Amino acid sequence: MSKGDDRRSTFEDASRLGNRGSMSEELKPTTPAEAVEWYLKERESELSEKSRENHRYRLKQFVKFCDENDIENMNAITGRNLHRFRTWRGQDFKPVHLPRQLQDLRGFLEVFSAPHADAPGTR
Repeated sequence: MSKGDDRRSTFEDASRLGNRGSMSEELKPTTPAEAVEWYLKERESELSEKSRENHRYRLKQFVKFCDENDIENMNAITGRNLHRFRTWRGQDFKPVHLPRQLQDLRGFLEVFSAPHADAPGTR
C-alpha cells in the first residue's frame, strides 16, 4: 500500500478511536441459552419439528460449552471461543459428525449476529 493510500486504518487511528468502545458494548446482553431459544423461535416456520429438535440438541452443546467456560453474554463470543468449542466438541464424537455440529452453530451465529438481532421477528 502506498504512503498516500488512506483507505485502511492504522494503529494510530485505533488508539485515537479507543474511547468509542466496541460494538459489543452497545448490544443488549443475551445469554447463550436465551440466544438459542430466540434463534429456534425465529426458524420455527422454516424448520420441521424434527429439524428444530436436532438444532436444539446440537446448539445445547454450545450452551453447555459456554456454561463450562463462564461465557454468560453472547456479545463476549470471540473467534478463540469458537475454536475452543470446535476442539472441545470434536473430542466427543467421530469427526464425521463435527461438520453438521459446526454448520448449525454457524447458522445460529449468522442469524444472531445480524444487525437486527435485537429485534426478534424481523428476520
